[in-house]
Amino acid sequence: MPRQRKQRGAGSSALPFKEITAKLANEELIKRLKDCLNYLEDIDEVVDGTNDELITLSLDLLSPSILNKTDETRSLVALVLANLYRLFLLDIPHNEKQKKSVFRLFISSFDSLKKSSDSLYKQTYSLLEILSVLSLFNMCLKFDDQDILVELFKKIQEIIRYIPDQAHQVEQFLLKIMFSVLQEASHLSDQLLDTVLLPLIEPHKSDEPLVYLFICKLIQKSSQYLEPFLRHFFNGILVNGEESDSAVADLLYELIPQLYSIDNYLLLLILPQLEWKLQSVDVEVRSKVTQLLGPMFSAPGSKLSTENSQLFHSYLGRCQDFSPSIRLEVVKECKSLLLNHPHLRDELTEKLLPRVVDQDEKVRMEVVKSILDAATEDLTCIDERLLDSLQHRMRDKKWPVRKYTMMSLVKLYKNNLSNERLQWIPCKLLHSFHQPFQEDKICITRCLNSCIIPAGAEINEKIDRLLHIYYTNDESAN
Repeated sequence: MPRQRKQRGAGSSALPFKEITAKLANEELIKRLKDCLNYLEDIDEVVDGTNDELITLSLDLLSPSILNKTDETRSLVALVLANLYRLFLLDIPHNEKQKKSVFRLFISSFDSLKKSSDSLYKQTYSLLEILSVLSLFNMCLKFDDQDILVELFKKIQEIIRYIPDQAHQVEQFLLKIMFSVLQEASHLSDQLLDTVLLPLIEPHKSDEPLVYLFICKLIQKSSQYLEPFLRHFFNGILVNGEESDSAVADLLYELIPQLYSIDNYLLLLILPQLEWKLQSVDVEVRSKVTQLLGPMFSAPGSKLSTENSQLFHSYLGRCQDFSPSIRLEVVKECKSLLLNHPHLRDELTEKLLPRVVDQDEKVRMEVVKSILDAATEDLTCIDERLLDSLQHRMRDKKWPVRKYTMMSLVKLYKNNLSNERLQWIPCKLLHSFHQPFQEDKICITRCLNSCIIPAGAEINEKIDRLLHIYYTNDESAN
């Protein structure tokens, strides 16, 4: 923390430290820089008569001959300049080129934060505190470009990878610096936005978990300020088809679920724009959006289907898509939708029933899997009509569908022997024995011996099961 500052008298007209020049030996230069720093940290405003001298000092310190001496020299110069900006209330008379040199010096000084044992750590910590409290980097928003801010955001992420676990306050200072920039910005370049968004996407997310968590905190904290920039960025590419040099321009469908999981407010006005993408004549576009939205709708606790009901109905409408691969994508998500969102079960049932008899074998197979997988976890989530519809798949024209349906149904029956809703399964299984295919007869025999009347069961249990099947069977299966 900066030391408590004392108010200097207005009568002082000369600086109380020796002149700082590039001609000094390094040891003497460091000594004078420390004297200068002690003086600056002790005052709250520029003392009368020292204004011009301090401005001259701020320009002299940018001399390469001074900055290139040692790391300690650079660190002290950075701290002196930060204090000068504080005293001049950020209105120091530097041109843009000079200011960029100052801010690049600040950024390069951050490397000392990687290790708390670094000899320059305390100096850099003090520098970081000033930069954070005064939001000094917000001055860079007035530059012609945002290159300095891009360098800053990248450097902060680099530091986050290395800062010690106990350096919580350092992380908070870094977070505040980035937040202040996003809060005050009226425009974000694609390159600056990339530095915020790229850590959310694989492989960056897995390779740099600390950076990912840090960026999540930043986005949560600044969501209301980020939202307009994200909306403009996404709509420009998704809706208007604008070209972009952004590194994430081709990864928007990966970004959307990540951003939604962090704060759904960010996509409040973006997601509805995807509805017309679901109706695109381009199969690839419809497929990408369908794959994107499915997990977002079906995730436990997701409110997306109620917040964007029109988008959800459009998504479910893809159950009737001309492309089998898209119908398949929707059906795959139905298990999670049935289990996680009870209020959608009636609507899902109406959409799934026609797909049980879909023309495409893969779709029929996936419907059976979705229904039976969901029933295995929670039988109550499956409507009676869906269960009954599966009996016809035991006579499907394709052997893989018949086999999977028979084996999965008898396993469900075995695990729920007393459930009245499943007592029809042995009967319908025996009906299928009359199929004119040898593989069916072999499969049914195995199902009977493994699940219906287990070969290893006691004789009395076998008799009880046989009698139960006999009395619950209809005549066509006898």
